[in-house]
Amino acid sequence: MRRYSWITSNLPALALWALAGWSAFAAEVIRPSAEFFVSPHGSDDWSGTMSKQTGNDGPFATIERAREAARKSRETEPGTSVRVILRGGIYRVGKTIKFGPADSGTKESPVLYAAAAGETVIFTGGREFNPAAFRPASEPSIVERLPESARGRVMEADMKALGITDYGIMRPCGQGRPTVNPAMELFCNDQPLGLARWPNRGMVRRGTVLDKGGAPRYEDFSNRGGTFTFDFDRPASWTRAKDIWLSGYFARGYAPDTIDVKSIDLEKRTITLARPHRYGLETVGPTQEYFALNLLEEIDSPGEWYLDRMSGRLLLWPPEEFSTAKFAVSLLDEPMMALEGVSHLTFRGLTFEVSRGMGIYMERGEGNLISGCTFRNLGTVAIAIGQGIQVGPDGLILYKLQNGADRGEMVPYEPASRELNSALYNDPSWNRQAGENHQIIGCDIYNTGAGGIILGGGDRKTLTPGSNSVVNCHLHHTGRLDGRAPGISIDGVGNRVAYCLIHDIPLTAIGFVGNDHLIERNEIHNACLPPAHDMGVIYTGRDPSAQGTVIRENFFHHMGNRETAIYAIYLDDGACGTTVAGNVFYKVRGERAVHGWGHNHRVTNNLFIDTHANLPTPLDNTKWPAYMAEPVRVLWCRQRLDVLKPPYSTRYPEMARLFEKDPKHPRRNLVENNLSVRSGDFGDIGDGKANLVTTEDPGFVDAATMNFSLKPSSVVFTRLPGFQEIPFNQIGLRRDEHRATTPVREAR
Repeated sequence: MRRYSWITSNLPALALWALAGWSAFAAEVIRPSAEFFVSPHGSDDWSGTMSKQTGNDGPFATIERAREAARKSRETEPGTSVRVILRGGIYRVGKTIKFGPADSGTKESPVLYAAAAGETVIFTGGREFNPAAFRPASEPSIVERLPESARGRVMEADMKALGITDYGIMRPCGQGRPTVNPAMELFCNDQPLGLARWPNRGMVRRGTVLDKGGAPRYEDFSNRGGTFTFDFDRPASWTRAKDIWLSGYFARGYAPDTIDVKSIDLEKRTITLARPHRYGLETVGPTQEYFALNLLEEIDSPGEWYLDRMSGRLLLWPPEEFSTAKFAVSLLDEPMMALEGVSHLTFRGLTFEVSRGMGIYMERGEGNLISGCTFRNLGTVAIAIGQGIQVGPDGLILYKLQNGADRGEMVPYEPASRELNSALYNDPSWNRQAGENHQIIGCDIYNTGAGGIILGGGDRKTLTPGSNSVVNCHLHHTGRLDGRAPGISIDGVGNRVAYCLIHDIPLTAIGFVGNDHLIERNEIHNACLPPAHDMGVIYTGRDPSAQGTVIRENFFHHMGNRETAIYAIYLDDGACGTTVAGNVFYKVRGERAVHGWGHNHRVTNNLFIDTHANLPTPLDNTKWPAYMAEPVRVLWCRQRLDVLKPPYSTRYPEMARLFEKDPKHPRRNLVENNLSVRSGDFGDIGDGKANLVTTEDPGFVDAATMNFSLKPSSVVFTRLPGFQEIPFNQIGLRRDEHRATTPVREAR
């Protein structure tokens, strides 16, 4: 495992970094011909100059006013390059800040919005308050419900007295449900505080299922919550709680859910949920566990809180250093910024925080750049590129889309801007209008509620690439409310994720669908956290037409456990045609490092250390035709994309035999030039050629510090002549003009 310390690089031209240069590929800095300044202490009645002058003039107060000035400059002089410099401070966002075609620059004359050199610019969708808003909790009806240890310690703040009356709605969230904004959250010193829960850490086992309840996945839409037993005494103290929620794994280890409780029977020791889980209450795998939350009775440790929605009282066991703490609650219930049809627009060095929804939404346009920004403490994702669909509050449309596809039917859907839910399962050919050549570079993304980045782009019907990219970004703790959401989700054609550091993700770090993506030189650890089961750190599945993606030269380490089926790369359920090359797998403690029973994969030049290197055997031709005859495969591969015709049949020649029934036609994967160190053999691997299995150190530069570069004298280069050196020291974050800080690798 690695430990990280933050080191700030001494950029010799920090002012230039902050105020100029809006493309990683620009040969030289483009000098603006129009410049405006914004400050929290400015006025929109002023002219937008750098600082307050001797007269009644100075910077604007809002980015919206600067946007109008920039737009007017380009209307007057279309070739004008515009630069908007934001001075340090907090900018409150009460509604979405919109950018459209009229705000576009060009490749030669871009438009830049950047933080002033050395200053911190924060856009917040919340409301800040200080510890003076709290007083000791004294209302008898409140105090008597607190644990004995909490009485005299818990404080309360009157939200209504602070002018805060919109607390949002607690909604279910999890596998198969729509991604929704959470209710109001509480943050302290830039960290989210958790609703009071039991147990404080970990989960408890689900008891015996007495009633499975409804199961929308199997078209049981009875909306009946399941019933199960419990074998502990804790619920006896919850009898006065009216809004209890359970969060965890109620059926399968890849399907977390958060569901409200309908009733608790203390005599029979049963819990009945208020609504069904996607699969009903099944027992599949070892991971039926949950915890209870939103309980005043469970405020029993510093940092736990509860909101009495009737009175507006916010109850908190104060964290340490309470007297100097900075508190905030999230209020904004829509995207902080929306870029719709705008091109060649850059945001640099800005922070987006404390909101119930997403940070930036983007669709259409080309060449936009989000550089060196921080996204934290958001309710859903940091950035979403591409449209979603309209869903009802019950989320049934998502179940109907999947169930219809499983039957080979298309269920109608309505594309919508600023929505996060996808219809790709129903229609893999859907172009989400994400635009092209957008870049997210050098950003820090953490403490988001439902994933980090949704990266769309490209057209699957024509295999036209989107060429959108996420590069040199640091993502962690991105699923704190809805763990099923990947840190980065990729779809469409020809998009790229590279040089990122991704860690502490509940389930999938990178999920992808579509064609010809490139996932390279990323470092990923501590993903698919217990009790996850049957999950992949990088995951794709079910669509054999989604070929051409390359996963190369990534470093996977410290993930999974021996008791559950966790894989570093999971090419699930018939996925085909993926290249896995030059990756390093270290202490992947799941069932195996690479898993999947599709075919036409290339697994070459990988390094497996203290991991399970065995690979699964692909489905042979006695089983493959039946798999391809399933209605969903026919819908995707023949009706929606027709993969037996160009461009698919020419781009992927093997796809012409995707429906081949000839038992003599081989279904194989190419597995060669791989190195296993204390990781066992590769199993029955089909077209396996030269691979090396050893229990000895093959000549690592410094295995003790996780430097798995091979010395020039390594035996690998003589015993496995086809093995190519892996550029191990080029994996992960790097310092460049977009990233001022990087975590430094240190062994522990």
